[in-house]
Amino acid sequence: MENSFLISILRSFTRKEMTYFKEFVYSPYFNKHEDVRVLTSILSDLYPNFTEKTCHPESLYKEMYGKGKMDKKKLALVFTYTKRQLENFMAYEIFKEEESKHKIFINKYLCKKEQFRHGAKQLDHLNKLNENNDLRDLYFLQNKVDELRSRELLFGSQGKLLDNEQYDEKQSFLEYAFLLEKLRDVIEQIARNKALKKEISFDSENFAISEVIENAYKYSEIPSLKVYIYIYRLFKKGDKISYTEAKEMITKHDHLFTILEKINLYTYLTNFCSSQINKGAKEYWNEIFSLYKILINREIIFDNGYLGEWYYKNIITVGTRLNEREWVEQFMEDYKLKLHPDRAENAYSFNKASYYFNIGELEKVLGLLLQVEYTDPRYSLGAKVLLLQTYFDLNEDEPLFSLTDSFRLFLKRSTILAASRKLAYANLFKLTKRLAKIRAKKGFTSKVLLQKDIDKLKRDFEKAESIYYKNWLKKKIEEVG
Repeated sequence: MENSFLISILRSFTRKEMTYFKEFVYSPYFNKHEDVRVLTSILSDLYPNFTEKTCHPESLYKEMYGKGKMDKKKLALVFTYTKRQLENFMAYEIFKEEESKHKIFINKYLCKKEQFRHGAKQLDHLNKLNENNDLRDLYFLQNKVDELRSRELLFGSQGKLLDNEQYDEKQSFLEYAFLLEKLRDVIEQIARNKALKKEISFDSENFAISEVIENAYKYSEIPSLKVYIYIYRLFKKGDKISYTEAKEMITKHDHLFTILEKINLYTYLTNFCSSQINKGAKEYWNEIFSLYKILINREIIFDNGYLGEWYYKNIITVGTRLNEREWVEQFMEDYKLKLHPDRAENAYSFNKASYYFNIGELEKVLGLLLQVEYTDPRYSLGAKVLLLQTYFDLNEDEPLFSLTDSFRLFLKRSTILAASRKLAYANLFKLTKRLAKIRAKKGFTSKVLLQKDIDKLKRDFEKAESIYYKNWLKKKIEEVG
């Protein structure tokens, strides 16, 4: 039962959420089943220790009913009722966050009771709530549609009709919301298909796009639509002008969107820059750097006040690539304090080591990597690769051989890494070790034999199905050979 829907969801809860769920179940308005209360209380006491042993049906049944033969159907029925209460609780928790929906449902109830004057007050409050909301995204447009639908219900319940102005407003917001959602979906589909190297495969693109592109003047007062029109143009034209226009539009209007949507908007820009860099347009490194600075300064990439650790890594990588040493060093120190405390030390030491490696201060790399125990597998793997590269560049062959041998055992025992990733790492370490051995023979082996070894290594390199850090290894092979 530890894998049931009920237990799986409760396992994802915080302690606070678990307590709220128990209080929900104990409310006689929401639940009248005493057995559901008992089971929920037991599960609350067990939280978060939901194991095969603690959640075994016989253990739970005994805890609920004492000794006696277990009735599987009885326990299954209690689980079903408790699951329903959990579903109601989750829906209610989301409903609590949707303040605008409260007014809509209250108005609907008041209309049933023919309390129209009070219903009108609820909708006036809803109107103020919407207008006072700084966001002007799809959610805002949909809320305006809901507000005007509710006003239509209020009028209709009294045998009245919306006046022409309100009816036109409703139609406009319906159109804005529909076209914006269509446009967003088309852009997301184009973005995904570009990543997967596929052609866009559905017909809805022309329907939404032809309207908003050909009649863009109609939507000049809807900035959220304008933003997505310029993103679409960026995807279609893919030139410097369309990028500059999209960037200007996003940076001007990003305050109108939620944090999550802001991140998506800037991701479109950074992905475009990356695609241009891959085509050889190196000046887009500066553009990515400028975008990251915007994301930092506007605190778009912060979660509960903490900077995302992978943004921290990417920013350092780009800044180092642009030789912005003074800026990067200051950033590493200042923003270490803004990383989540649980991950700050690992993120700081790894990225500082990576920075020193990239600027050629190799001795500092070893000191940083060897003083931290990396519990996160992503950092652990990255640190091992960085050690490999540093040992190679320092001509430290003995520690390099030791590292490759221990890493081979690590890969063999690992149950987390996929087979394809294991192979790519194994090839990197194996071929680097062979290259180090060939390099060590220089001056002790004839040039003919040495060249044979190099040629064989090159063939094996080319035949390898996958190799992580392939460009780095290729460069080192060329330097030795």
